[in-house]
Amino acid sequence: MTKKPSDKTMHFEVLDITGDEHVAWLGRLWKRPDGNSERLALYKLVEGKLNSCRDFYAVPADG
Repeated sequence: MTKKPSDKTMHFEVLDITGDEHVAWLGRLWKRPDGNSERLALYKLVEGKLNSCRDFYAVPADG
């Protein structure tokens, strides 16, 4: 997404969230007027603090 949306109809819906002292992950659905996109984020924790994050998402069929 390279353009700022003109309306405020987009939002995230949390599907699942869990973790332990080493890693956490968040499954979410990005709800948009032009189609939803499922996303997953993995968070690496070091000494109880966020160290890094990887974000994965499904690309819509229309590109």
